[in-house]
Amino acid sequence: CFSNTPSNSMSSTTHKVAHFGAGCFWAPAEQINSKTGILNTIVGYCGDDTQRENIPDYDKVCGGYTKLVEAIRVEYDPNIVTYEDLLQYFGEVNTAEIRNKRQYKGIIFTANLKEEDAASNFLSKDGQGYGVVAEVEP
Repeated sequence: CFSNTPSNSMSSTTHKVAHFGAGCFWAPAEQINSKTGILNTIVGYCGDDTQRENIPDYDKVCGGYTKLVEAIRVEYDPNIVTYEDLLQYFGEVNTAEIRNKRQYKGIIFTANLKEEDAASNFLSKDGQGYGVVAEVEP
């Protein structure tokens, strides 16, 4: 995800990154960015490793020519906010619906088994009451 997108995050030696597809990326990114412990959010595309080096333009993504989804890169301070907190934030802002095309799909992109387990557990509990429509992808 975001391999050719520069990070403009605040200088910090202690930060982690998470990626979420939450429907359209603009409003969810802004809402997550306002939460305590969030250092920065960046919008971009995730979900198609074949496009890693050459992210196509918006028209190709919207036209369904890729497997990419609109996604949010969340840079956060793990001393202030946990990955589980991020999942709650995702539940609050996710606008994805079952009928959405791939571009607007709800996806929790995980970086390791611990995140995958946390995300699967979150979704198995109906998004902690948010009715989240999403999948988990490594």
